[in-house]
Amino acid sequence: MSNVDISFDNAIVLQNLQSLEDRLKQQVNVLGNATGQKMQSYAQENAPWTDRTGDARQLLKYKSTPDDTGVTISLFHQVEYGLWLEVSHNEKYAILKNSRDAILPEFVEAIRRIRL
Repeated sequence: MSNVDISFDNAIVLQNLQSLEDRLKQQVNVLGNATGQKMQSYAQENAPWTDRTGDARQLLKYKSTPDDTGVTISLFHQVEYGLWLEVSHNEKYAILKNSRDAILPEFVEAIRRIRL
């Protein structure tokens, strides 16, 4: 039986771990933008109200913000009365939560599939 000598260069290990973290952050950022776009499209296509000017539908937007722990995806109205669409009439015209709930399972599955 022969002896095997294994040694590690800590600097190289740390460099490779940092590279891994950077690649993961980049993939999560790309996924956050893609998911935000899907949520925005879903909201615009499925908003339950009748358009008068089209502004409320057109001005449904998303923002994807990466940080050290992941990514925050925000979907929001850019019209003053957007809040009322979401909360009035027993949420009859709400679309933001529905959009999140429709796309979230796809996002979670995509996160699970990330390979580095």
